[in-house]
Amino acid sequence: MNIKYLLSLSFAFCFGTALVAQQSVNVRIAENYDQSNCEEKQYCADLQLNLNGNGAELLGNSSIRFNYDASAVKFKGNMNEVTQGAYISRNFDENTTCGNIPPYAKHSFDGLIEGDFLLSIMLKTAFSSDCSSLISQDWATVSTICFDVVDENKSPDFKIVGSENGTVKNLAGTNFNSKENNPGTKYHNGTFNNLTSTFAEVCAAKADGVTGLSTIGQGWEIISLQPVPVKDNLVVELRSDKNDDVSIQIFDLSGKVVQEINDKLATGTNQLQVNTSNMSAGAYLISIRKSNEVLAQKFIKE
Repeated sequence: MNIKYLLSLSFAFCFGTALVAQQSVNVRIAENYDQSNCEEKQYCADLQLNLNGNGAELLGNSSIRFNYDASAVKFKGNMNEVTQGAYISRNFDENTTCGNIPPYAKHSFDGLIEGDFLLSIMLKTAFSSDCSSLISQDWATVSTICFDVVDENKSPDFKIVGSENGTVKNLAGTNFNSKENNPGTKYHNGTFNNLTSTFAEVCAAKADGVTGLSTIGQGWEIISLQPVPVKDNLVVELRSDKNDDVSIQIFDLSGKVVQEINDKLATGTNQLQVNTSNMSAGAYLISIRKSNEVLAQKFIKE
């Protein structure tokens, strides 16, 4: 038997709780379309977590750190006072209950340094069941953070800081303890899903009712947009499990419809042609509607 395998079994036996570390926490930053305010120029994003592994667990003392482009959006404040933007606590906070006991402290966050945001979650008491906030395979929103918009056409480039897909190597970055709050049982970090959508793209999506920029629907999906960037002709490759009619709209960053097309999908792979030769250079959103479902994706015109 492989000696490395034997050693790993011995380690797991002697330090059984270290097996928790084989589970990993995924992190994503996602647009919050409902909270984002296109009139007041406020871009809101959700910090969300889920757990790779079976079951649902309390989250121990943990930190989530991300950077952003302060020339696109701005936030200034901490848990004591916010003077620019807004912070809304959603989960793993003082309102979480286990029976009649709140196991978590109020969120601690620091966004005083431009371009940097640090959120800390503090578990005061560990419980194993009957808690209103658990981390599981479903995405849980930890908080919503709203930023004042500086440049609506520039990506805020929200990027999660830390060691991705494996053992935590940077304790100043994103990391998660299990409910035992023992560094030896720290969860692995999973995947980090960053956010690059501009505020103008968010508002364009809201204008059409497209609130997720999803490319996968029920029985159909956008496979690709080619070429990238496009010059004169955009080829939209889609797959469908049945014949159906679709309507296509192209939006500019102000939310204005610049082109509308009606087309048909056949069962299998389809290639729809969109003439972009008369469109100005810049970023656009293509929205494709089939029955009551909409798929959407961004593209660049050169």
